[in-house]
Amino acid sequence: MCKKNKYQIWLLLCDVNETYGHLFLSATVTFLLISSSHLDPAEFMHIFEAVLLGMLTFLGLQLSVAKKFAAKSEKYYEQTQAIFENSEKRLADSLRFVEGANTKLGQSLTFFEEGQKKIDMQLEIVQKGINLSAEILKTNPRFDDLFKTLEAAESVNLKNIIFRAFGAHAEAWHKQGQEISELDVSEENTYFLYLMWGSFIRQYLLVESKDLLDGRLLISSSVYTKIVVDCCNNIMNATRNKSSYDLELFLITTMLPNEFFNWPQAEYTINKTDTIYLGHTWDGSSEYFTAIKNLKEKGVKVKRCIVVSDNELVIPFVKSFSRLEEICNLYYGRQEYKYRQIMAMGIDGIFEKMTGQSKDKAKNINGIEEFGFFVIGDKQELQDVPHISAVSLLDDFITELHSDRNDARYYSISTVDEKIKNVFFNNSSVLPEFAFFRINKLSGEDDYTFALGGYLSPYTDSLRAQFIFGENLMKFQTAALVLEKQSTTIEELIRDERD
Repeated sequence: MCKKNKYQIWLLLCDVNETYGHLFLSATVTFLLISSSHLDPAEFMHIFEAVLLGMLTFLGLQLSVAKKFAAKSEKYYEQTQAIFENSEKRLADSLRFVEGANTKLGQSLTFFEEGQKKIDMQLEIVQKGINLSAEILKTNPRFDDLFKTLEAAESVNLKNIIFRAFGAHAEAWHKQGQEISELDVSEENTYFLYLMWGSFIRQYLLVESKDLLDGRLLISSSVYTKIVVDCCNNIMNATRNKSSYDLELFLITTMLPNEFFNWPQAEYTINKTDTIYLGHTWDGSSEYFTAIKNLKEKGVKVKRCIVVSDNELVIPFVKSFSRLEEICNLYYGRQEYKYRQIMAMGIDGIFEKMTGQSKDKAKNINGIEEFGFFVIGDKQELQDVPHISAVSLLDDFITELHSDRNDARYYSISTVDEKIKNVFFNNSSVLPEFAFFRINKLSGEDDYTFALGGYLSPYTDSLRAQFIFGENLMKFQTAALVLEKQSTTIEELIRDERD
């Protein structure tokens, strides 16, 4: 192999070996220096040029590698910087989490301490209650008899029901007593306040116990509804898994169908001198419709008889819509409207007919802005009233408040119905509202299990109620059966009037 080829191979090795190229070049230069004396000048220059070209090539490769390394280093630096910043953020989040955990731990400890204090207070109250119970038993031996009765009725959990009611009373009295103790008044003033408060509670309980025995428990119509519904729910829950038990609820009322929507009520004008009667939605009316619907869904058979006098209201204070025949063709909007909305509709004539009062008198009633109304009138009258989608009032009354269309009935009493008058209308100043309960397995077809009696003061929300059972129930049963069996369905009245 010629020397030139040897030198080219040597330079090629320098080109391809980036890592150890400088060693080859250094060796070549050393070789040239040592052997320069043995080479002719032309050959030496040829070799030197080749070596110099190899060195420049090597340096170019090194520069390229250096650039690549620098680019990678910059990228690695940026990634490292991002990792560092992310780590720094995570560290800050971790510190915040630790601080939050410490705060929550402190709150939990505080909550635990407060809970422990409440437990200690409850234990103290229980101990006081035990001591107080012993004192109560000493005051009247009847308390011991009551507890024995409650124990005997444990199968229906009566003890818990009664004690929860007593607890509600105690809670109300406790709140009143606490308000007195927190007043910013002198000790002497507080002392006399407690004396008067004690007298109030004592007289309230004495009157309530006497009213309960005499059947004169004064409540509101909405409370009466809640009692009826609660009785039905308790019976249905107790017989849930006993298919042979069926519950029928027979209601007796003097309210006409339209009055279930706008009940005529006595209100006083601003000057407190005149009493006028205005029909508007009554407290608990929406709850009543919902409650009856729920009872029907649970399987309670709901029946009702409206008692009228020659098809008129028994006590006809309000002349408009006072006859059943007039109601057959009434329509109404299912939505309730406030007074200001009614006035904005511009339905003066309809307003007077549906409420029993002119708008000029009605506007003087204190607080009338909060009264609600259902728009009631003839179908033709309601066609042009904005936002009203009129439907038959009687159809809705029958469908919503009864289990079957034939369960909505009415009975017109006459002079020959002395027994019915003596039982349900023995006091001309009140109107009967009765609920008779029949549990079919316990009662025959012509017997009721028990009843709730109510006497409603006309056009008010006040109602005197009583629980009827035993011999007292027999006094009402015959008259109630006449109304249930001999009454006429409202469906027949509608058919006769529309034909």
